[in-house]
Amino acid sequence: MYFTKLQGCGNDYILLDGRKNGGRNATENRGELARLLCDRHYGIGADGLLFVQPGKKAPFEMEMYNPDGSRAEMCGNGIRCVGKYIWDNGLTKEREFEVESLGVVRSLRMLDDREVPETLREDRTRERGEFWERQQGEGRSEEEQCGEECQGEGRSEEGQCGEEYQRKECCEKGQNEKQERKEWKRAGGTWERNRLGKKVRYIQVDMGAPGEIREIRIEGEHDAGMEGKERTGLSWREGDSMSCCQRDGGTGGRILISCVSMGNPHAVLLLSEEEDWQVETLGPLIEKAKAFPDRTNVEFVKVLGRNRIALRVWERGVGETLACGTGACAAAVVCMQKGLTDEKITVTLLGGRLLVSREASTGHVLLTGPAETVFEGKL
Repeated sequence: MYFTKLQGCGNDYILLDGRKNGGRNATENRGELARLLCDRHYGIGADGLLFVQPGKKAPFEMEMYNPDGSRAEMCGNGIRCVGKYIWDNGLTKEREFEVESLGVVRSLRMLDDREVPETLREDRTRERGEFWERQQGEGRSEEEQCGEECQGEGRSEEGQCGEEYQRKECCEKGQNEKQERKEWKRAGGTWERNRLGKKVRYIQVDMGAPGEIREIRIEGEHDAGMEGKERTGLSWREGDSMSCCQRDGGTGGRILISCVSMGNPHAVLLLSEEEDWQVETLGPLIEKAKAFPDRTNVEFVKVLGRNRIALRVWERGVGETLACGTGACAAAVVCMQKGLTDEKITVTLLGGRLLVSREASTGHVLLTGPAETVFEGKL
């Protein structure tokens, strides 16, 4: 059995290619296989197991399984890793193609260097600890200062910097895209593959329109034998099977959650910059709360500016991970909908940065970020 290990912002996956491993039906009990392979002590170790095979509604299909063996409906970082694998292994000649997951089709676009937003260029997941501390430090980052200057001139940071960069590149090349296509065609090559090269690092995914945001308050429920255990921060009582968040100083066990679907369920909590994260404390309780019969992913969000948020994620069936693509989209959509941020924001996670934007015309959410191959192997 041949496999490839990939990661996107530290969210790591084991990928099995149906072409190399006997086809769609060759691997039985994929959930059990995910439990074995994703184990970080006795297996390869990963946040999930990906299967790539020919699709029914799209050229390619992705199956994603969590380390506990459960099937995930969608995975933002995982589908970017799938896209990278498809492109790097020459399974398509088109820089834009579709991948389906549980019948839902998503469009992927391979980006060349000129299309990569400046906010993502410094991302290096292997330096994530230093990076996270730098992003959480006091004062404004160079990125924010540049953004304010650009906005003061009536244009966004990405818009102005992107325009200048593209003008410079266009002058250096001395020819436009149409001319490049003609030259590659005459040479018998494919323009997209020659333009991007054999390997790609940054990928943009059209994640579709989010589901309707639903805000709920969940009452704490008493569990027998857990009396007398108190914790501070978000006023959570370990005696409750659900967390208790009382920012209004009231009594009773309640927490306000913004629920939204990005093809999979998410519960978003907005925190102030002063509040403790308490991901490992609250995450598993919210994931398994009675309000979510199929369980849910949980996002803890701090708004750091009009174009930037910090995010930590407790993933359903996994635990806390370094990043979550659909979680970044869900958190961004909630912040946008509440008017807390602009329509294009940088999401800072423990493993790096993702760019999330929402198209005004369609309402679709675009997720842009890196994907890298770690190593290949045979079992």
